[in-house]
Amino acid sequence: MLLGMKFSPRDGEMFINNIAELESEGVMVNGFELQVLAGDTPETVLEGIDLVRDHFDAKFTGLHPPFPLYADKNALFWESVAHEARLDYTVAHASIPNGNFTDIYPAVRNLLTSAKGTIFLENVPLRGNKEGGGSLLDIALLHDKLLVDIPHTIYNWEHGLRTNISPEKQVDMVLPAVKAVHVADNDNGDGAVPVGGGSKMFRLIMSHLFPKKDIMYVAEPTGGHKQDGAGHKETCREIWRLWTTF
Repeated sequence: MLLGMKFSPRDGEMFINNIAELESEGVMVNGFELQVLAGDTPETVLEGIDLVRDHFDAKFTGLHPPFPLYADKNALFWESVAHEARLDYTVAHASIPNGNFTDIYPAVRNLLTSAKGTIFLENVPLRGNKEGGGSLLDIALLHDKLLVDIPHTIYNWEHGLRTNISPEKQVDMVLPAVKAVHVADNDNGDGAVPVGGGSKMFRLIMSHLFPKKDIMYVAEPTGGHKQDGAGHKETCREIWRLWTTF
């Protein structure tokens, strides 16, 4: 199983300690996705990656640019940093500010043709002044390498935002293109919480993802880095438990 954890450049030592603790429990984490924060620079990002790589042999590596994240020049800038760091992928949100869904096509096309490395396109919740892929089916029209965010998928479906197809059916329809998953549970479609505290749909969605053996699962609960990364660790434990019983 390809199981990973998020960390920010300032949390490198916390990440290393968490990996060791989980390994002692028999939970094998073998990848990471670095979350760039607003105050980070390419230098701090590269330092954080080097620190972790000195202590951890990752099977997969990714980079998530800082929020707000759109399919634009900012995403392309951070993609060039990820390419320099020899990471496997960079996340881009399937969204643009103050537009409509048809405007996303040229934005994503430009991003994909300009990128030096691999882009994974992530579905987003349709809120505020941004327009984005309201379903996994939307973003599958834009790109063939998808990152499924479970809470975002549930949110858009529960609010009837451009789809009435249930999340697990959406997963089935796009499964060949799914490369990675942001794994968190969901509280009534309104926000991510540590696994086990929210949506009854979580286990169902995961059971539809597990048959595809090459998916990268990245623990992403809200506030997962707090309390020495307790949320990230518990999410990794729950993903592992579900996997071993599948």
